[in-house]
This record gives sequence, C-alpha cells and structure tokens, in this order.
Amino acid sequence: MVNNCYMKISLYIIVDNLFKFVLIFLFNLIWCTYFFNRPPQNIMIATASTFIVSILTNKLGLRKKKKQLLKLKEQQRVHDIVSTFIYMTQDELLNFFRKLASTKHNCEIKNGYIYINNNHRTIILYPLFKPSNFNKDDFVNIIKKIKDLTINKLVVVSNNFDGEIESEKNKFSFEIVLLNAKDMYVNLLKKYEFYPEINPKIKPKVKTSLKTILTHSFNKKRTKSYLLSAICLFFASFFVLYKVYYIATSCVLVLFAIISYNSGHNNKVFELNPFE
Repeated sequence: MVNNCYMKISLYIIVDNLFKFVLIFLFNLIWCTYFFNRPPQNIMIATASTFIVSILTNKLGLRKKKKQLLKLKEQQRVHDIVSTFIYMTQDELLNFFRKLASTKHNCEIKNGYIYINNNHRTIILYPLFKPSNFNKDDFVNIIKKIKDLTINKLVVVSNNFDGEIESEKNKFSFEIVLLNAKDMYVNLLKKYEFYPEINPKIKPKVKTSLKTILTHSFNKKRTKSYLLSAICLFFASFFVLYKVYYIATSCVLVLFAIISYNSGHNNKVFELNPFE
C-alpha cells in the first residue's frame, strides 16, 4: 500500500515537472521561431534555455512556497486567536493576560484592568476584544477607570482600532500603547510564548479584491484553455502577413498558462464526514 502511494506521488511529480517543461519550452520556441530561421537551431536554443529556466524556477518556487506557507499559517493563527478572544468574557480575558504578564512580571487584576509593577514603573494592561473596532467610547471608559491613578504607561490590547484613537494618545501625561491583533501576537503572545486554546475556529470572510480577481483569472483549471489558445495562434502565425502580433499574443497566453499551472489556486479538496 505504501509503495503504491509512493509510486503515485512520484508519477505525479514527474508529470507535473514534465508539463511545466513543455510550457516553458513552447514559450521559448515561439520567440526562437520569430528571431531565427533554422528549425533545428530553434529547437536546440529553446531546449537549452528551458532547462536553465526550469532549474531556476524550481529553486525559487520552493523558497517562495515555504515562505508563503509560514505566512499563511501565522495569519490564520492570529485570526483564530482573535476569534477566541472575542467570544471570551471580560473576566476570562483579564485572567488570560494576567497569566501571560505574570510569567515575567508582578501583576494583579484591579477594577477591570491588569496592574503591572515592572522595575518601579506602573503599567496598566487593558484587553478588550469585540466584533467591531475599538472606538473612542471604549477609550474614554478606560481613561475614566484609571484617571485617579499615577501610572507610567497604559497598554490597550484589541483586535483593531478606529483611526481617531491615535490622536487621543497625546492628550495624557503617561505613555499609551495600542496593540492591534498583529502587534499583540508579535509583542505579547509570541514574545512571552503564551497562547490561548483556540476555540472556536472561524473561517475568515473572503473579500473581493485585486488579489481575488487575479486568483480567479489564474486558476490552475484555466491552464488548458490558455495553452490551447496559444498553440492555435502560434500555428496561425505561419499563414498571416503580420505574424508578430500572433506570436506576441501566443507568447502572453503561454505565460498565463505557466502562471496558472504554478498557482495551484482553487484546487482544494474538501473532505467531510456527514454523520460525525
């Protein structure tokens, strides 16, 4: 069973790389045909350049995939953590961040905030997570709670902040630090190596953007249509007077086919157990 799986994976890798090679070869051959008049020379140059390009793209592709995978995993983790915090009560949030801060500092919960004593500096940590952005009303409520205290710094942690909050920071004698979801993950959770139990996991909403449009345009399923169109235009260039337009267009279509084939977008297999 294991040997059969290994053979299937190996065969897939071979076919995948062979198809990529053919796409790049066709791209190179189109331009060689335009610039050189001898077919044997065209094939030799196209083959040699294809080998070079294939080796370089494979190396760059592996590096890029590793970086993208790590980045996507971290983005998803931040999203899941924020979703978890949103569904926590305020007492649960305070207890979590108190435990986080207590790994390195002396701290306690007082009147709905976390009081931290760090090298004779008094710091107030106030976590607040909700479906909407942290707004001016939230900020005013926090200030009312701590206005009679002598503190050095106020650290507010939330999923996101309204733009007007930034301008409010300069109105007070103590330092105010606003940590959004990403800043919180980097400067608190990751730094202190202290994470919540993820629950619930919520799938992020898909936003229509330029990236979404490009993802749809260069879907892997479109590889075949781009390639067939390129081949048709390439052969048509032998029978028309202004063949440069046909060659240029077919070249662009082959390039689109290469991008689509390497994108891998929208080719996920969704599995589920209906009765579990």
